[in-house]
Amino acid sequence: MPEADYVLGSDRSELERLEHQHEVWRERSEAVFDRLGLGPGARVLDAGCGPGYVLLDLRRRVGPGGEVWGVDLTASLLEEARRQAAARGWTDLHLLHGDLHEVTLPADHFDLIWMRWVLSFPPDPGAILRRLAPCLRAGGVLVVQDYHHEGIALHPPSAGFRAAVRATRELYTEAGGDPWVGARLPGLLRAAGLDLVLEEAEIHAGGPDSPWFAWADRFFPRWVERFAAQGRMTQEEAEAFRREWADRRRDPDARFFTPTVVTVAGRR
Repeated sequence: MPEADYVLGSDRSELERLEHQHEVWRERSEAVFDRLGLGPGARVLDAGCGPGYVLLDLRRRVGPGGEVWGVDLTASLLEEARRQAAARGWTDLHLLHGDLHEVTLPADHFDLIWMRWVLSFPPDPGAILRRLAPCLRAGGVLVVQDYHHEGIALHPPSAGFRAAVRATRELYTEAGGDPWVGARLPGLLRAAGLDLVLEEAEIHAGGPDSPWFAWADRFFPRWVERFAAQGRMTQEEAEAFRREWADRRRDPDARFFTPTVVTVAGRR
């Protein structure tokens, strides 16, 4: 396949951001795996695995007696997953470069299929879920974590930040995605023939020293420059963001609120 780039890019700075993002949200994914009883010997798929940070956690859980598969559309991100696995001496991961609409996967095979921040990008997420559901064994579970892009906020309020959020949503929607897909996930899983076994929604908040603020700090300042260059934000909005964000960084009472993240699981 030719290279297809992730909407947010795949350069070194984005890889570093994705690694940091995984560490911030890792406790949440691990809690889901614990709740579902995922352990040694399981067969798992990370659909839309990116550079492989969740893959590494899955491999540690299932051990050499299990199977870990990863699929991603962006070859450079998948190559990073291969590098991460090789650095740990793990040569048994099944890593596939392909589109989730088309890639060939075994039927009736997986105990768990995991998707985090994948379905907010494609125009028809339901088509992907309908294709993945038959890849679960009987009793297997498909888990999706994604945005319902409400709740995101900065305190004290910031006009520049609100403009950056508007531009972020435009980036998703103009590429054909849906940053509010989280609200649709229960219905999409049911339409794929799965029984809903888990549904949670969460928002986190913290000051400049919190992991949540640091997570936002890895994204918004860099992307505001791009948004301004792309015309998604005016130069005045970008300047307001830079000034106001710097003020919030110095204010111990400032708070960043994450967007709502929805976790939904369906059992075959």
